[in-house]
Amino acid sequence: MSGSETIIVWKMIILSLQLIYWTTGLFMLSISIWSTLEPYRGAVLALISTAGEDLLQVLCFLCGLFGSWMFSIGLFGTLGAVQERRRLLLLSGGLLLFLLFVEVLFFILMAGNLNTVKISFRDVLKLRLIEEYGKEEFYSFKQAVDVTQYQFRCCGVDSWKDFTNNNIDGWRRSEHSYSTFSLTVPRTCCKLLNYGTYRAWEKPQPENLSGCQSNVTQINDIYRWKKGCYGKIDTWLGTHHKSGIFLLILFNLFQILTLYTTAKLLKKLDLDESRKPIVYL
Repeated sequence: MSGSETIIVWKMIILSLQLIYWTTGLFMLSISIWSTLEPYRGAVLALISTAGEDLLQVLCFLCGLFGSWMFSIGLFGTLGAVQERRRLLLLSGGLLLFLLFVEVLFFILMAGNLNTVKISFRDVLKLRLIEEYGKEEFYSFKQAVDVTQYQFRCCGVDSWKDFTNNNIDGWRRSEHSYSTFSLTVPRTCCKLLNYGTYRAWEKPQPENLSGCQSNVTQINDIYRWKKGCYGKIDTWLGTHHKSGIFLLILFNLFQILTLYTTAKLLKKLDLDESRKPIVYL
């Protein structure tokens, strides 16, 4: 193939790759906006919410920043390839290289501190469950806990007994029409008749409310989720971490491929420029 034909081939390859960055960037921006507007839909978002609203907002911001960065890579890469402008290609490659460096650094830090992060998360969640669950000013936290318990079919952090240390009476009495009835655990700790329906955690309907709230172990064993959410979440993460690592490695390899094709196009453009005849005036 001639030099111009080779450049066209590399341009088509880059444009195909940059399409992924466009779509990924827009998708991450959409996720960021959706997470901000509706932070309690989905197991992962509910789990983050239990650790704190500030953390969720920071992660939403970082998700939006990542999406904007990816979109910028796709934008500059596409314009650089179409217009054969080296500066735009270099800018796209520089943004991508910096992103790859940040990702590798993040993975190294997380790998070395994962256990510490998990233990800290557990301690913070347990403290908040005891001190804040049921308070009106922390309604968003209560809702996040309810969503987590509903979706993971768990109760408390370590077990349902965590709620015995919670001295807030509002949630215990407001969920039942009889003022003399006091809940032992939230209704989302119970096995529900309406499990699987839309936003069932907002109006949970226990199979047997009295049985779920009973202090008799042989009875509440039948109608109440007994395992704590921390153990359930840890198991859930353990079953998904391999696929997550595989996807991250695949994405990193894709980024390296993009850098390689960008470098090849730049080299071809430089070679084609050097072959152009010099015109003397």
